[in-house]
Amino acid sequence: MSPVSGRIALANEETVEALGRAVPARFYALVLLLRFTGLRWEEAVALRRRRCFVVEGSIEVAERAVLTASGVKFRFLSARDYGWVAVRGDVRDALAVHLACFVRKGRNALVFTNEDGASLVRRAFEADVWRPALTAVGLPEEDHGIDTLGTARLWEWMHETTAQRASLRAGSNQRQGATNE
Repeated sequence: MSPVSGRIALANEETVEALGRAVPARFYALVLLLRFTGLRWEEAVALRRRRCFVVEGSIEVAERAVLTASGVKFRFLSARDYGWVAVRGDVRDALAVHLACFVRKGRNALVFTNEDGASLVRRAFEADVWRPALTAVGLPEEDHGIDTLGTARLWEWMHETTAQRASLRAGSNQRQGATNE
């Protein structure tokens, strides 16, 4: 399977839901958030409680996690990368449950951590959580790094846009044919 087809497979909502059920409960909201908001891994794991506006259905994206030799560090995003992301209803609900069950109470508390409350590291997450989940739902591991969840949103959008353009062209061609007769 090519990397492109891997992204297309993850654009399927049923597959994403199955992956969400295959990971430990503390990562369910992370899977949905990555897939349906287009957040990058580095942005999602840097997310703090104070930046989650569950009732309003939005998230402030202001930081990213950077893995350094001394561990995970957090950096503020540039003005170009900073922004707000809308969160659809089912993801908002999962995030609300996650905040209540798995996140420490402080405003600065990281939203997504490991069981010990430490920052998530992509390599460890992929090895310990993500690859076993892929295997559980019958997807090959090699083409589906955690980053493919976010890019699946892009592939879905591209597919929808292409289909819309084809539909518009077909309608235009039919109208032109009718006027030429």
